Amino acid sequence: MHKNVSHSIGIVALLLALIIPMLGATCSRKMKKMPEYRRQLWTAEVDENLDRIYQALVYQWKHSKDKDNFQFPSAGPTPARVPCGTKPHPASATLWHSAGWKQLGFTIKKPFRYQYRILTSGKGKTAAFTIRAYGDLDCDGQYATYELMGGINAKGQVHDFGGKKFDEAKATE
Repeated sequence: MHKNVSHSIGIVALLLALIIPMLGATCSRKMKKMPEYRRQLWTAEVDENLDRIYQALVYQWKHSKDKDNFQFPSAGPTPARVPCGTKPHPASATLWHSAGWKQLGFTIKKPFRYQYRILTSGKGKTAAFTIRAYGDLDCDGQYATYELMGGINAKGQVHDFGGKKFDEAKATE
């Protein structure tokens, strides 16, 4: 019986010797991917908010009674400074009380990591906008910039000019 116990302990030790390094390697790979997972999560914030702002701009156009003199509202930058680091900026209804955000009915009600801005030009069928979000998740002073541009097309509808763009050249996030 002593021989069988020794044999069993030997097999368990061998298995542990093989499994533990594999678990360590797997955990190491997962840990290296954690920043990528976090970036994807934080990028989801930008996607959601750019979409919400875009939909609010579409709504403004659709419900405008004077299409010839229509102008998209400008707004921001909000908050005044680009948030730095991974700790989110606290949500505050007072941040979104400027005329442009109020006109759009836009606010962010949960903590966020980006500064938002709407730049506009033209009026009527030449009305155009650029929605931008700036972030500095690693606090290096180089902003990750997300952008969505749009305006009025030949059919008199709001459309985006090629979808969302991300300036990766300046971002290490």
